[in-house]
Amino acid sequence: MLQKSSDTKTSGNDGIPVRFLKSNLTVTASLILHTINLSIVSLKIPASSKSTTLTPLYKDGDRTDPVNYSPISILHVISKVLERVAHNQVHKYSSHDKILSDAQFGFRKGYSTSTCVWNLINTISNNMENGMMTGVLFLDLKKAFHTVNHNIMLQKLSMYGLGPMCVSWFKNSLSNRTHIVTCGVPQGCILGPWMFIVCINDMDKEITDCSISLYADDTALYYAHQSYVDLMLALWNDIDSVTQWLNLNKLNVNTKKNQQIYVIWHQKQAETSR
Repeated sequence: MLQKSSDTKTSGNDGIPVRFLKSNLTVTASLILHTINLSIVSLKIPASSKSTTLTPLYKDGDRTDPVNYSPISILHVISKVLERVAHNQVHKYSSHDKILSDAQFGFRKGYSTSTCVWNLINTISNNMENGMMTGVLFLDLKKAFHTVNHNIMLQKLSMYGLGPMCVSWFKNSLSNRTHIVTCGVPQGCILGPWMFIVCINDMDKEITDCSISLYADDTALYYAHQSYVDLMLALWNDIDSVTQWLNLNKLNVNTKKNQQIYVIWHQKQAETSR
């Protein structure tokens, strides 16, 4: 795992470069393995792994406004190896037991933005061929990774079958960090994306009529019907359900981004509906 790491990877606050660890594997491998095993047995993350260097990453908007930057954690190499080992285990478990929703296309092997978009386009095309119009609402969660509630996330890890010891390890990994205390998944860490998609994994369970497609926190809610009135009623009903789910899970919609409902139909359908 360490051998696959690029020598140009940035060192964390311990100052130990990847090249040093790789060139001295005969010595460092046993020490790293001991650290990993000790973390698993003690259900604790080394304190040094929780103190990270933050780099502000610009997203959009006014560059002078700190709100428009995301803090990215620069982890030290051994922390990355530890998290990669943990990630491989939980990812294998979630894939084998199929606990992740088929609607989630983000941060999963074999899924991508392309497959997410293709799935939505293909669905809309089939609906058009069957004489139905499709209503689509696009949602974006506001600072989603930063606002994930730790207690809710840990409850969901338990709900999806992770044992008490595993949940305790995750709880410890989230606690006593120098830059994130009560909410959010650590940005820049390997386990962060997986923890996030598990946290929003049950959003689709609240929907009764519509279908949903997600890429991480980017969400498309859509419904097809021959009647425009029935289509809009179904969409608004499930928009209410999603809003309640977001409130319950202490997440918010980014109101600055487009939330319009787009209705897609054939010209013939438009003429028939007049």
